[in-house]
This record gives sequence, structure tokens and C-alpha cells, in this order.
Amino acid sequence: MNTKKTKKGVPRGRPVGDREARQAEVAQLVIQVIARVGFEGASMRAIAAEGGFSTGVLLHYFQNREELLTFSIDHIFSGLEKDISEAVAAKPPLEAILDICNYVLPNTPRRNAEWSVWTNILARATRDENFRHKVRSRSLRTRNLVIGILEAGVNDKSVRTDIDLEETADLLLALVEGIGVLSPIHKSRYSRVKQMRLIKVVLDGIRS
Repeated sequence: MNTKKTKKGVPRGRPVGDREARQAEVAQLVIQVIARVGFEGASMRAIAAEGGFSTGVLLHYFQNREELLTFSIDHIFSGLEKDISEAVAAKPPLEAILDICNYVLPNTPRRNAEWSVWTNILARATRDENFRHKVRSRSLRTRNLVIGILEAGVNDKSVRTDIDLEETADLLLALVEGIGVLSPIHKSRYSRVKQMRLIKVVLDGIRS
């Protein structure tokens, strides 16, 4: 049976083709809807309307709204982790950390949307154990990534040997998280230049 595609790229009518690719396309629609109206407004109907198709298309790939939201959250952060790993693979440790911070902070339309989703996740995690578990899991993975980069810096003597790596990673993550949450609200206070200057203060303090 032939199908037509909407401008979003998701097939109208009976879904066909690569299931994972279609799910990834739907996940991007979920990000757009949550960024605009939050979790509460991200109904199956609203997500389907964003793509210009019926809710039946969504139900072909996902059993219900919760499964769709959970998949979309995992899709965001799995993709982000992959992008970060590729971006810093050949960088010196402190340069890699600066690049990671610059890469993830909400200074592009895509990152703005993802941070909006993340703040919605944080709010929901305060009352939903499933989401709380996801936040803890993702935060721990990011923390371990930063600790690993700091350890590489100690080994190549670009990072001081007398610092506590875990506390330093926590400080960096708290700074980035705070900037990410507050910069859309206080744009003049947290310009991109100011963001990098604040992060460099921390990095200069641990530089060998």
C-alpha cells in the first residue's frame, strides 16, 4: 500500500519502512511539542497534529503516551551523548570539557528545545519515580564522563593532582545545569560569552 509523507517526514496512513527511523522522527516531534507546551500539553493528539497525521500512526510504534515520552527522552540524551563523544574524542582534557559545555548549553534552537524538555523532566521527576530514576541514571553517566576526562587531565599533567575529581565534576555539572536552566530566563545575565567565562573560572582553578 502506498503512503504519503508529511513535511515532517513521518508517513501518513499505514506506516512502513524502518521502524527505528520512524520512531526517531516521532521523538523529534515530541521534543518540539514539549518545548512549546510542556508535558501536560504533550498529548498523543497534539504530537500527531505536530506531524500532520493521525494518532493511529503513533499507536503503530508506541503502545501509549508514556512509552512514547520515555522513548523520546532516551532518544534525546542518547543522541547527545553520542554527539559529545564524537566532538571531544581527540581533544586535550580541559579543552574537551570547555567544548562539551559550549556544545550542550542552550545557545541554538535545537539546544533550547532540549533544555526545555530537560526542565520539564526535572519538574516531573520530583513527583514521578520513573522519571526520577531516569534523571539519576543520565546524571550519573554524565558525571562519570566528566570524571574520566578530568582523570585524563591528571594523567597528562594538564590538571592539578591535588584536586578532588568527583567534587570538581559536581561543581562543573552544577554550573552548567544552572546556566542551562536560567539562561533562557536571564538572557543578558548569562550571555554566551559570560557562560564561557564562568566555566573558564573553574577550569583555570584546576589547571596544572
